[in-house]
Amino acid sequence: KLLTGGARAALRRHQTLHAALEWSHGLLNDEERVVFRRLGVFAGGFTMELAQAVAGDEQLDEWSVLDHMSALVDKSLVVAEPGEPPRYRLLESARAFALEQLAEAETTNTLRQHAKAMLNFMQRVDGANLDGELRTDQYAALVVPELDNLRAAHAWSSSEEGDAQVAIALAAHSGSLIDYAVECADWLLPHRQQVEEGAVDGSIDEAVVARYWRAIAAANMMGRAPHQLQVEGAERARAMYKALGQPRRVFSSLMRLVSFRLFEGDQMSAQTALAEAHSLIQPDWPAEFHIQSLRRQSSTARAAGKPVEALAFQRQEVQLSVATGD
Repeated sequence: KLLTGGARAALRRHQTLHAALEWSHGLLNDEERVVFRRLGVFAGGFTMELAQAVAGDEQLDEWSVLDHMSALVDKSLVVAEPGEPPRYRLLESARAFALEQLAEAETTNTLRQHAKAMLNFMQRVDGANLDGELRTDQYAALVVPELDNLRAAHAWSSSEEGDAQVAIALAAHSGSLIDYAVECADWLLPHRQQVEEGAVDGSIDEAVVARYWRAIAAANMMGRAPHQLQVEGAERARAMYKALGQPRRVFSSLMRLVSFRLFEGDQMSAQTALAEAHSLIQPDWPAEFHIQSLRRQSSTARAAGKPVEALAFQRQEVQLSVATGD
């Protein structure tokens, strides 16, 4: 519609735009045309890394995609936006034309590549975030610009022609994004039965199942998921991460259990979970884990009627947060 529709008076202009794009497209070599039409699946821009993952194949390695991207920028079919890292996008008219070309060739395969590229990206960034290797602002700077791509990838993978396992993994690894994209909460609960079945028959990777339950237990799911389901999620995540040999993620799951037990007024269970977490934490772990520890110690002291001790823990927490720039 953007290219050929509209009022009768505007039709000629639209036809002229389409003809101009056809002319520019005709000047590209075969590989540049392949890269251009595959870039049409991106929503809201993309990085070079994502472009290489989606536009590349056995015949087009990442360096070839880089070269062809440069040519497309030079020919004004792709817009380069400065930043660190730089981002790229197609103007809406060029994107509509690219999708028109894609529809004649390889739409489903390219959408699948896009969804898998977004999953690989989310797994990598989410893993670094869970392990305390990214500050809050660093995590947001990487992931928030890709929200439209994430939404598009989840929409496709959840469709009839999509890939349910990719949809589940995208939902699980988007757990920390709920503060920026509220619908990420809605992606989790509908997959519960599939996750439970996949955990039993082995069709879903254990790491994805563990991340799913940790996402259910997250603080930003409070009020969105039933309390008992959140408690179950924290307990399952703790057990699975212990089996997977990931102590930092065991620790974060225990932090959630401490909060839940305090909410329930079960101070003894909260203290038990806190003691187990303290047995795991190492001096060289990132500051995030020490901040979480101080926060839960403050909460347990307050619940035990020790406000002076609770305040001391909170002051240490603030000092450490300031010192690490988070």
